[in-house]
Order: sequence, then structure tokens, then C-alpha cells
Amino acid sequence: MNKLLAKQIIKLADTIAESKTLQKRAKKFDTYLKKWDIYRLTSSKRKEIYDLFKENNLEIIDPVTKQNINIEELDRDKKIIIRYNPKNSDKKINYEKFAENENLIFVKPASGSSPKKPYIFQAEAHKALSKFYSENNKKGLLILPTGAGKTFTAVSWLLRNVVDKNKKIIWIAHRHELLEQVKDEFKKLSFENYLPNRKDDKISIHLISGSHDKARKINKNDDILIASVQSLNRNIEYLTNNYLKKNDDIFFVIDEAHHATARTYRNLIDTITKHSKNYNILGLTATPYRTAEKEKSYLSKIFDKTPIYSKDLKDLIIDNTLSEPIFVPVKTNINFTKKDFSDKELNLLRNNFDLPEEIKKKIIEQKDRNRLIVNHYLKNKDKYKQTLIFALNQTHAIQLNELFKQNGIKTDYVISGTKSFIGVSVDKKNNQQAINDFRENKLEALVNVNILTEGTDLPNTQTVFLTRPTKSKTLMTQMVGRALRGPKAGGTDKAYIVSFIDNWSDLVAWQNPYELFVDENDILDKKASNNKYKVSFISIELINQFAKLADSTIDTDELESYSASMRIPLGWYSFELEKRISSDDIDYKSCKILVYEQHKQAYDDFANDIERLFNKYDYNKNGILDEFERQDLFEKVKETYFENLDFPEPKIQDNDILDLIEYYEIHRKMPVFFTFEEREKYDISRLVKHIIVAELNNNEEKDFIKKQWNGVNGKSIWKEFYNNNMKYFLNDIDLEKRKINYPEEFENPNLPTIEYAKEKLEDLELHKWPIEDYKMIREQVFEKWNKEHPDKKITKSDRWKYQIDHIIPFSKGGKTILSNLQPLTVAENIKKGDTIE
Repeated sequence: MNKLLAKQIIKLADTIAESKTLQKRAKKFDTYLKKWDIYRLTSSKRKEIYDLFKENNLEIIDPVTKQNINIEELDRDKKIIIRYNPKNSDKKINYEKFAENENLIFVKPASGSSPKKPYIFQAEAHKALSKFYSENNKKGLLILPTGAGKTFTAVSWLLRNVVDKNKKIIWIAHRHELLEQVKDEFKKLSFENYLPNRKDDKISIHLISGSHDKARKINKNDDILIASVQSLNRNIEYLTNNYLKKNDDIFFVIDEAHHATARTYRNLIDTITKHSKNYNILGLTATPYRTAEKEKSYLSKIFDKTPIYSKDLKDLIIDNTLSEPIFVPVKTNINFTKKDFSDKELNLLRNNFDLPEEIKKKIIEQKDRNRLIVNHYLKNKDKYKQTLIFALNQTHAIQLNELFKQNGIKTDYVISGTKSFIGVSVDKKNNQQAINDFRENKLEALVNVNILTEGTDLPNTQTVFLTRPTKSKTLMTQMVGRALRGPKAGGTDKAYIVSFIDNWSDLVAWQNPYELFVDENDILDKKASNNKYKVSFISIELINQFAKLADSTIDTDELESYSASMRIPLGWYSFELEKRISSDDIDYKSCKILVYEQHKQAYDDFANDIERLFNKYDYNKNGILDEFERQDLFEKVKETYFENLDFPEPKIQDNDILDLIEYYEIHRKMPVFFTFEEREKYDISRLVKHIIVAELNNNEEKDFIKKQWNGVNGKSIWKEFYNNNMKYFLNDIDLEKRKINYPEEFENPNLPTIEYAKEKLEDLELHKWPIEDYKMIREQVFEKWNKEHPDKKITKSDRWKYQIDHIIPFSKGGKTILSNLQPLTVAENIKKGDTIE
């Protein structure tokens, strides 16, 4: 069944149901007939539409005979009546029906060892954690700089030392994206080496927050409970009665533990220590200090004064785990004096720890300052590369983003909340899409307001722009830390920290990012080469997908398990597609699709079958697919040939598949495949095998490698391939040596198996129901309401104004059943909130 067509007919049915007059129904129906170009469709396509009409209670009636008309026989000039005739209003809802709950998953540990191995300092942290928690009722801090892998260190230790011993974990954080990140880490690390005693079990992971399951669903059997601090605090009784009182051993993890001095955190800590027989508490942070003396004393009361383990930032910079920070102060020549502020504003400036909104507004109004920020980036674009910009507030973020775009820079912004100060709607999906685009190198810069200071993994960040002053050492450390992921940790060797400095005439002492590293002066003066990887052996369009794979310094075991030949493309499809941009103008899209040996068979199978696949569809008179058929074909091709590949990297893009389909549709043949004929010259494994077989000693090996690198007259294919960066050449040689000498370490491991929990419909929120069940119960709620309130009947034409709401709130244990549902307007629903009516 074509999904797009089905959605449009469901929408049509809803519109017809709400239309008051026959004329309006007929007009809407005619609009869709023209959209589908129904009079030119084949009989099989008409039958598909007719079947969907019947499923969605739509009838076409002859006004004379009052009989149903089959849409297959519909004539262009025929007069008809379109009617919505629900036949299931008295049908019983099957509440015993089950649906998947993606917020409660069961992970079957994979055999063997996790491909991700701890660094030396992470292994040291594991030993320190084991020693500290050798007895119960301990509270300790693990301190690792941003980018040093706090989450991986904690999760890998917890799996082996807590989950494997059938003890329970509660992990709290204050942002939804942090919860998702932790869930993914537990999933990825669920291997036999971490869970030897539970290798045959299924580990349950349960997410609780405003965006996930409600706290009422907390279950004593949840192995790992990952929750927002806000949700647990609002529903402390569910945590206590459903979990703490029913489990003997609780391990409580506080992510970003410098927040633990807040009342909400302290309330949870008090609840866990009061109601748990045995407990341990672990705080994770890169910034254990809080500036307020009162908060410092609170933090020392919560956790042991001596950290369980902490790693010195200096050491991590030396060994390339963290980047070398390079500080770039930029004076804005903007002067602020006492005359610029009222007494009230000066008082706010002195006494407010964060920058007051009134002061932010004054800074934002300095137009030359914003232009300076953009111009500084433009002058240093090649050096700064991917840049994270910390703005003053939402308005500032949007202004900067627009200025960057006007100057040809690919940017986006992420801000918290549902609306900006100037009315631009923002939601979690918008933010997540922007973050993903930045992570995938589709953006050159990303503007944000504090939302990316903690937790979000953006290893490709080379530069941060600090366009906002702050008194907070914690906030400054977090902003700077976003760029500190070094080569060993998948990031960059240099991190540019660009501060835009206004002259405040001694009004206030702002934090200076350089002072965070003042003890590392010997490190900061180190001259390091630019290790940003580039390849120029084929056109840049072809290499975009390949660059991340070829960078063997990234600590990605999955990529390392690929053979050298799998990291160089076999060739590419190259073709053009004609795109109409207006009624008179056309443009051409240049398409280049890289093909690697691990994907070549999938492309070949697709090419062999494409004619047969096309022939299953009925073409219109122009001999091309309609939008429904094209979408349907794409979904079949993707599922059949390009999903569930043994080696998924580099990811095959949806647009590439759609472009190939469109090319075949126009030309009735596949585009030309160009072979990368010089590919064999770049076989690093052949070079390494020569070193091993020839049994070269250290000096002989060095001479051989230097000769290969320098070639003839200083020119060689290796310099071309590695863009004159010998370090990458040496890294690839080292990787290939290890793969030859220790092949078992690079075998592609099994992956943990994920199952989603099955839940009855009555235990799911209504928006998670299958669409057909949702429509059915919505209809029944209105019928029930109209019977019980004859003086307040809701007509079909007005139903769009209403939401279906629980009488006893879902969060308070209310079931999603007819007797517990009512229609409320949006305003009524907001006013009711989480109360019982």
C-alpha cells in the first residue's frame, strides 16, 4: 500500500467529515481528483484509491439512484455526492492490542568484546572506581575534562560492576539529549566482556522524561533507569514505591554533577539514601566547582572531598587526547562605562551571576560588533573550519545566523524554548536537525545559546567563538571544552578559542578563557602542524564522503576493522539530472555517487533488477511514475538492496538512490560507472606486507618509509593522497601492521540485539496508538460526549478545535480508555494541566 497516497486520503476523509455542506465536500473532492490526475490513471491505480476510500469510510453517491459509484467508473462529467459514512463508531476498541514502546528496550548482549577500548587513563579510572565502591553507601566524583569520555568511562564500568551483578542503576541528567546519549552508550557497549554473568539475559533500559515514558511506568525490573531530574522530582512517589522499595541495591549516577547542589538534585539524593537498603552515588563532571561559596560547601557535603579519579588537562593535551588550545583575543573597540547604564542596571551587573537580559540587549544593539564577529570569521575561515558560536540570547543567535548566511557561510542556529524573542518557532526537531547537519559537516558554523555547553558530542568542532562575556568559570570551561576533542578522541589537533573582548572600564571582571590553562604555558607554546585531513586524488565532490573514513586517527574501531581497500572507492556514478526551476527555466543537478567494494554488490543487484522493478508499475500517458509510485519504488529499493548491509559505512544517502531512480526513469538505463583506475597505487596494506615479509629492522623500515614518502624529486603518490601530511601516512601504516599482526582484534563483532517493549493500548498515550485505532476512539469520545451533554454538543465541523484528554491524567495512573477520555479545547487543556477533573 502506498503510504503517501494513504495519508492524503485519510486527510481527505477528515476534511469531508468536518465539511458542513455538500458543495464544500464536492469542491474538496474535486481538488484531490485533479491532484491525482485521476482520469489519466490506469484501472489498477483507480482500484487502489477506491479500496482506500472504503477503508476510510468515504462513499461516492449517485444523486439520482442514491447508489454507490465505483471510483473506477467515475466519469469526468458525472454529478456525484461525496459522503463520509463511518461504520465503526460502535466497534469496540481492542485495548489488549499491543504496540511497541521505544522508550523501554531490551538489549541482548553481543558475543565477544566491545570494539571500543578504553584509553590508559580510562582504565585507570575503572580501577579507582572499583576500589572506591568496594563497599556500599559511598558518594564520589569522577572528574574528566570535556571531551575525555566521561560517559564511556562510567557506562563501561557500570555494566561490568553493577548491571552484571544484577544491581539497579538510576542515571539522571537535566537535558533530554543527554538521556538519549547515555541510552545509546549503554546499547553500544552491551557486550559479553562487560556482562559475562548476564550474557544470556536481556538488559532493560528505560527512559523517563517529558519526552519519553512517564514516571508512572517506572518498573522494579528496569535494570537501567535513565531519567530527567525534573520528571523524577515531580513524581517522587513512583520512584519510591515502584523502584526504591522493591530493589535492595541502587547505584545512582548524577550526570553533570556540578548541578547537584540544586534543590531538585538534593531532594532526589535524600529520597534515595532514605529508602534504599544499599546505595552508591557517582557524580560525573568536567567542572566540579561552582563559584558561589554556599554551593561549594553543598557540593563537598554531597560527595567525598577527594575525587575518586581526576585527569589533568595538561596530560591529555600532550598525548593528543585533547586538542592544543590556541587563544585568539579580538578587541571589539566597544566601550562600556557607568554612563551607559542606569543605577538599577549597574546593580544587576554587579550582583547577578549571569549576564542580565537588560545588559545583553545593550550589547546586541552594537551593530558594528556583530559585523566584526562575521568579518573575523570570513578572514580566518580556512584556519577556523567548523566553528561553534556562543551567542548572548535567542535574538542575538538569530541575528548572527542571518549575518553569516548573508555572507555566504553555511550556518544554522539552535536555541532552547518553543519560540524566540522575535517570534521564530523552534522545536526539538529543528535543534536536532541543525546539530546533525553540523556533525555531518553540512554546516560551517553553528550558533547557539548555552544549549551546546554540556554533553552534546561534536568532535569535528575546530573553533569556538565566545561572543558573550560571563563571570562563570563553569560556563566558560564548558564553552571552551566544546572544541577540545583531540585527534585520539576523534577530533582536531588544534582548538581555536576566539574571544570578542569589549572594554568594560573595570565595571566587572569577566572570565578569561586563557586563565583556565594558565598552568599549561609550556603546552600552549607548542608548535603543532595542522592535521586536518584532505585528499585530492579525485575531485572534491567524490571525496566528501570518504574523508572521515580515511582519517585513521579517529578512534572508531568499526572503521578500523575495514580493510585498506575498503576505505578507497572502486569508482563512481557520474551523471546530470534536468531540474525545472520555473515554467521557463531549467537547471542541471550534477550527481556523483561514490561506490565502495563493500557496497558494489548491492548496486549491481539493483542495476540488474531495476527494469523488472519499474515494470511492476502502471505509467501514465507520459511514461513516467507519479509521485506515489516513485516514493513506493524508492522505499522498496532502499529496503531490498541498501539496508542491513554488513558494512554500512560510508552511509548510502537517500538522495543518491532517488537520483539513480530518476535517471533510469528518464533514460531507461543506468548511468555510466567510472572506475578509479589508480586505486591500486594507494594500497597501504601492500606496502606494509613488504615491510613484514622483508623483515626490515627499525632503521631499514624508517629508510624504506621515507623513500616511499619522498618519491622521485620530492614527489610521490603518498604525498598526493595524504595531502603532504606524513603523520596520517604513518598512522595508516601502524594501523595496517596491527591488523596483520593481531587480526582477532579487528574482526567485525556481533552487535547487541535490541527489542522494544510491547505494551497494551490502554497503557500508552493516545498519540502513540496506531492511526486507525486513534481515529476510532476519537470518534467514540465525541459520540459519548454528545450523549452525556446534549446541551453542549460538538458538531463534526467543530471537532478540529478539540484535543482528546485524560480525565484522570496519564501521569497519575489514568488509563487510555473511553471512560477516562474527554474532549477539551487547547486552552482548556492547558488550563487543566496535570490535575484531575
